[in-house]
Amino acid sequence: MSVHMPMGFAPLTLVSRCSNESDFSRCKVPKSRHGSWLVKACLATREDVDRRRCECLNLHKQLVPYEKSQLWQSSIIERRHTLVERGVDHSDTLIILQHPPVYTLGAGSSEEYLKFNIEDAPYDIFRSERGGEVTYHGPGQLILYPLINLRYQKTDLHWYLRALEEVVIRVLYNTFSIKASRVDGYTGVWVGGNQKVAAIGIRVSRWITYHGLALNVTSEISDFSSSEYAGRLLCDLQAKLGKEANRSAKLREATLSFSKRVKVKG
Repeated sequence: MSVHMPMGFAPLTLVSRCSNESDFSRCKVPKSRHGSWLVKACLATREDVDRRRCECLNLHKQLVPYEKSQLWQSSIIERRHTLVERGVDHSDTLIILQHPPVYTLGAGSSEEYLKFNIEDAPYDIFRSERGGEVTYHGPGQLILYPLINLRYQKTDLHWYLRALEEVVIRVLYNTFSIKASRVDGYTGVWVGGNQKVAAIGIRVSRWITYHGLALNVTSEISDFSSSEYAGRLLCDLQAKLGKEANRSAKLREATLSFSKRVKVKG
């Protein structure tokens, strides 16, 4: 099995809040829908910030192939560049979904971090444009892809990474009463000081973000052992909430909480 390279651009229509993939191409964006990112902008006028929207493609119940999600993001980015040039880029996007089992490598990652022969890989492997090393995605892991124009926030990638971490930390505490934190020198979110519960890997194109974060809700942790995470401590929300935790319910709760944190309005 070979490593798949990033896919190219493909046509795509930006959407408002949609609950399934079939709605993606026909959803209309209401002009009255408004939203903003977690922190108010410092590089744009108040009027520019107030009129911005955040449209949400909510597919948290669905397993969307990794390559398809990358095509969606690439297409949105291409369209956003055109809107920026015309001065009418008024809408950010949040895509929420799960992936079938897959391994992804960051742009500068080495295949040596894969703990198996790539010619006999247990799942597909993709070379991604994001930062970071190797990671595993699979059912029970909530994936969030925010496509945010940082010109209306802060043109500072370190600030953006810390903002993503802060969103996860607040969601875990306010929704599940789980205390989480950062670890100095690393990107991501941990519980108990040494158990990683959320991974973050981003890329920016002309200050528009894509890729994003992965939160382990009810993941199959054993699948991480075949990647760079071998030997590291990982956990998911189910481990902290008890085995009786319902995957569907916890994914739904986390999705709603994330939507509120980025002020996506339905």
